[in-house]
Amino acid sequence: MNNSTAENRIEKKKRFRIVPFIVSLLLAFILWNYVMMVESPTREVTFDAVPITIIKGENPLAVISGGAATVNVTVSGKKSLTNKLTNDSISVIADISDIAKYPAAGEYSKVPVRVEVPTDVTLVGQSANYVTLYLDEMSTKSFPITVDFPGSRTYDNGCELGTDSVELSQSEINVSGPTSVISRIDHALLTIPLSGHIQASTAFSGTPSLVDSDGKEVINSYLTTDVTGIFGTVPLFMTKEVPLTVDFKYDYFNNENVSVKIDPASVQVRGKIEDIASIESYTVTTVDEKKFTKEFTATLTPIDGVTVLNAPESVSVNVNTRGYSEKTLILPISVEGSSYTLDKDSISVTFMGEREAMALLTAESVSASVDLGGVGSLGGGIKQTVPVTVTVSGEFNGKVWEKGEYTVLVSEAGR
Repeated sequence: MNNSTAENRIEKKKRFRIVPFIVSLLLAFILWNYVMMVESPTREVTFDAVPITIIKGENPLAVISGGAATVNVTVSGKKSLTNKLTNDSISVIADISDIAKYPAAGEYSKVPVRVEVPTDVTLVGQSANYVTLYLDEMSTKSFPITVDFPGSRTYDNGCELGTDSVELSQSEINVSGPTSVISRIDHALLTIPLSGHIQASTAFSGTPSLVDSDGKEVINSYLTTDVTGIFGTVPLFMTKEVPLTVDFKYDYFNNENVSVKIDPASVQVRGKIEDIASIESYTVTTVDEKKFTKEFTATLTPIDGVTVLNAPESVSVNVNTRGYSEKTLILPISVEGSSYTLDKDSISVTFMGEREAMALLTAESVSASVDLGGVGSLGGGIKQTVPVTVTVSGEFNGKVWEKGEYTVLVSEAGR
C-alpha cells in the first residue's frame, strides 16, 4: 500500500509541472505575435525585376518590343508584413489604352510606369518611371513555301532531282504578327540538306523559316505561324527513250505473223523513277483485228505520271499481214424467234485468216444467226436493227475470223 501511494504522489507532481509549462509556452507565443504584429520595427525591402503588365484597353496596337522590361521596386513596412511579400504581390503597369496618346505604330520612349503595392506597405521607390515601348498593328498574311536542297549530289544516267516539282503537305504558311515586320517577309524557306548518290524520290520534313527578298531570315518574337512542321517529297525524275508499239485486241495477230511499222518509231518519256523505270515500251493503240485497216494514224494515249517529251501530234501506223488472205462467203441467217421478219435471209460476210485455213474454209464451216429475244414491240411499221453473230467452227477457231460488224433489220411478221 505504501508503494502505491508514493507512486500516485509522483504522478500528480508530474502533471502539476506540465500545466505551467504549457501555459508559459502559450503566453510566449501570444507575446511574440503581439510584438511582430504591433511593435515590429519598420524596414525597407527591394523586389528586383518585377515584370511590367501592359494594359491595352481598346487600342488595336500591340507591343512589339519593350514589353519584357522589368522594374526594381522598394517598399517599406513592418517586417511581419514585408516577409510575406513576393514579386507577385506588386503590380507594375504601363497603360497604353489612351489611343489619343498612342495613335499609331512607332516607338514611344516616355510611357509612364505605375507601381501598385499592398495597402499595408508603402512604396518607397522604383528603378524606372518610364518605359520605352515599340507599338505596331497586328496582321496576318499568307506566304508561299519554297524548299532548298543544298548539297553535292550524283544520279544514274537519265535521272535528275525534281526540285521544281516538290510535293508539300501545304503550299502556304499563314503568319501573324506586327505589320511592319510582316511587310519584310517575302516567303517561307524550308532548307533540306541532301547529298550523295540519289536513286529514288526522297521524303523529308522540317520547319520553314521566314525570309526577306534577299534570303535573310526575319526573326521577331511576336511572329507566329499556323504550322510546326512541313512534310514533303522531292521526286527523282527519269528520262529515257522507248519504242512505240501496238496491242492486238483478239491476239489473232502477233509479232510473228504481222510486221508493224510506226512513225516515229520511238519517243522520249519522263516521269518519276518509280513510275517509269519499268516502262519498256509505249503502246500507241489497240488494233481490232476484225475492223482494222492496214494504214491509219493515231494519237498517243496519256499514261498517268508519264510525260512524252516533244510528243508528235499523230503517229502513223502500218500493219503488214504476212501469210494472211481474205474470203467472202454468203451465209444463211438462222433466226431464234419466229414472230418477226428479217429484211434478208442471207448475208455476205468477209473472213480473214491464215492462207492454209482460208483455202479450206467453206460456208459449212461458219454460220450466221440473230437473237430476237430482246426485240420489243414493233407495231406501226417500226423496224429495229439487230446484230448478226458470226460463228466459226472449232477447227478454224483462232485461225479465221470475220472482218467488220454485220446487222439486219427486223420488223413484225407479215409486214
